[in-house]
Amino acid sequence: MLLLGLTVLFFLPLILDMSNSLLVPGFGGTQLGQQSRDKYHFIWNFWWLRYAIPAHLDPLRTQLMFYPQGASLALQTIDYLDGAIAAPLALAFTKIFSYNVVILLSFPLAGVTAFLFSWHLTESRLASVIGGLIFAFFPQHTAQAIFGHPNISNVAWFPAYFLALMLTFESGKAKYALLAAVILSALTLIDLEQLVMAGIGTLIYLVYRVIETRAAHPLRFLTLACLTAAVAIGVTSPYLYSSQRVSSGPRNHRGSEKLRDSQTLSDPASVQRSLRPQLFLIVRGARRRTRKLDDLRWLDRPRARGDRGDNHEG
Repeated sequence: MLLLGLTVLFFLPLILDMSNSLLVPGFGGTQLGQQSRDKYHFIWNFWWLRYAIPAHLDPLRTQLMFYPQGASLALQTIDYLDGAIAAPLALAFTKIFSYNVVILLSFPLAGVTAFLFSWHLTESRLASVIGGLIFAFFPQHTAQAIFGHPNISNVAWFPAYFLALMLTFESGKAKYALLAAVILSALTLIDLEQLVMAGIGTLIYLVYRVIETRAAHPLRFLTLACLTAAVAIGVTSPYLYSSQRVSSGPRNHRGSEKLRDSQTLSDPASVQRSLRPQLFLIVRGARRRTRKLDDLRWLDRPRARGDRGDNHEG
């Protein structure tokens, strides 16, 4: 409850208007503001998953970019897990609301998993609370949330994964290996970079574990390691195989006719208008306030002729 209350307090102006507001940096001027447009990228990603999968289209390829040839999304930071969380919320509320929920949930969840991980290491309630608070609201996490990167700001799975991994080899129980594999699969479905970082951390921990135990019970050690890896690979193999096939194989145009004839996408301008929020949340240190879109023309409208920079719409 402490973490949830702090999240509400910290982002109160956004929470009061979740369906029409988005976080943007309140520092660095217009240049940093323009760099925070990745939030629209992820709103589109979540919408694309909700559209493509029920329509039996390949979610790793779209005709909406570089039409009519289309473009591969194999290496796109689609963030499947957060897209699945956002899907029912988008149907019940709005696309903006569902995206904001994904961003805000990362704070209390990160605090809870860091608390559990700290408790396992220290068995101190005070140290665990402090560790959870620091991990939940550390500057990098907050900055990635403000700049609109749910795939990076969703850091809660790392403490959960390494806690499950440590319990696996400390207890020697297969149930913790299965839990670690499921969490590792979640990290993979969020972003392949998460998988790489988790893999590096896993390798370091396993080397440490071998040295600490002096390679005691090698058969059990290898069995648990292989079980964790096998389950994680099995769960994520359809995604990993499809990504590898689409990124390295010839262009696949299947489904383009269905997408081209879709009434849902017959008016791309209406899709763009539906993704455009009316308000933005400005964060300036401890002060947070909302401003109308008219006050932030550089964020969502093309510049007047003669201005520097490229003309584009958000």
